[in-house]
Amino acid sequence: MNSDNIIQFSGKGAESPGKRPLEDLEDDELILMARGGVEEAFDTLVRRHQAVVSRVASRVLGQNLLADDAVQNTFLAIYSHVHDYQPRGRFRQFIFQIVVNQCRLIMRSARKDKSLRERLSAVPRIKPRTPDEDVLEREKRKEVDRALSRLDYRFRIVLVLRFTTDLSYAEIAKVLKIPIGTVKSRLSNGIVKMRKITEGKSP
Repeated sequence: MNSDNIIQFSGKGAESPGKRPLEDLEDDELILMARGGVEEAFDTLVRRHQAVVSRVASRVLGQNLLADDAVQNTFLAIYSHVHDYQPRGRFRQFIFQIVVNQCRLIMRSARKDKSLRERLSAVPRIKPRTPDEDVLEREKRKEVDRALSRLDYRFRIVLVLRFTTDLSYAEIAKVLKIPIGTVKSRLSNGIVKMRKITEGKSP
């Protein structure tokens, strides 16, 4: 998913109708403005969160086209249900719940075509300082992506949410609707399984 391809709902730039620039507002403030018909406020939310949503979708689904669909569907779902969100400072948790659900739906559909075994696409990266570092970084990322793609979804989604976002254990538990202890257990087991895969000790 190219984070430069910003999804826009208003077709306009993000200019504040008030005194404060939209970029300076909290997520909940933008949601309330979007409810009031200020579509530029929703566009600002998309720009703010699209990159991390894209990274999560790419690592969970492993294909750029599928990840693009998940990202698009995520923001469409939020836009369609903007009045259902309760502004309590938990927008990031809300958005990750939706992207996880969208990824699950796409995975169910993709299994019919047996297309989910393709390796995970590399996430957008910072260009290393030298060509040698560039190659090394690319190979490391490919190795991690291959290992992730071999993990059971239960472990993969916890690893992705923990290391691709800044969500806490409690927030991940709420996103996935599982106990915190289960989050920690799956994270620990997932790391062990990843290590075995990368060391060639897993079948």
